[in-house]
Amino acid sequence: MTDQLRLFGLALTKNADGAWRTYAPRNSGVRVASFHPVLADEITRAAVAALEGNSHGGS
Repeated sequence: MTDQLRLFGLALTKNADGAWRTYAPRNSGVRVASFHPVLADEITRAAVAALEGNSHGGS
């Protein structure tokens, strides 16, 4: 990701199996964005790293 990208309103959830997942926000019940699985994984890793206090995103 780059400094030119800013995302707001994303939902970070932890599944029953312990895996993290990031969802785009909804507007009138419809998601306002979609992410390629590779990008979704990168966003999720960065968010989890931020929550855990690791700014490197696990890379």
